[in-house]
Amino acid sequence: MIERAGDLDVAVEARLRAVGQRYTPQRRTLVETLRRAGNPVAVPDVVSGRRGVPQSSAYRNLGVLEQAGVVRRVLTDEGTARFELAEELTEHHHHLVCRSCGAVEDVTIPAALERSVARSLAGVAEETGFAAGCLEHLGGTYMVPGWGEEYIDYYLATDLRPDPLPQDDDEGIAEPIPMTLGEIHDAVEDGRIADAKTLVALALFETRHTPT
Repeated sequence: MIERAGDLDVAVEARLRAVGQRYTPQRRTLVETLRRAGNPVAVPDVVSGRRGVPQSSAYRNLGVLEQAGVVRRVLTDEGTARFELAEELTEHHHHLVCRSCGAVEDVTIPAALERSVARSLAGVAEETGFAAGCLEHLGGTYMVPGWGEEYIDYYLATDLRPDPLPQDDDEGIAEPIPMTLGEIHDAVEDGRIADAKTLVALALFETRHTPT
């Protein structure tokens, strides 16, 4: 975590130089705006009150900063991109996203949930060969109610990128099969998908994401 603005500028300049870019005055202003915001902000909010700074220029420079690993893009259900400084330049955190207005707030979660998220991220990479940029907690269930206390959390993984974990000689990742939601329903109906955990995850997903 970088606490002083001067140290932040040094780190940002080094990252930009590594990708052949310069730390221009406008990029410096964007970095300072994000530092002061303290949470992900949309481009209209970034340029608000800055006369003569078009949104197209801000988007272009934020794209360069994102490429250099200085900022990260946070996507919401409404499709609006928000930007914040990269976690390596600030501190580890998660986001709360309002489903009504799309507002995003940084949040520190309890240690037990943090461990659950970490296990889920590792599980996604191990089982599918993809790293998830975003996990949405859908809910959870007890494995055997009334018998044991084992509890499973279910997550929706999005913003996926290829990033397989090293595999043992006797292990391998099965090739993921892309399926639409309709194809998943067909697979449930004809019995190709019949395991309880997948069915619970599907039900939790549709509770949150299927229009009523």
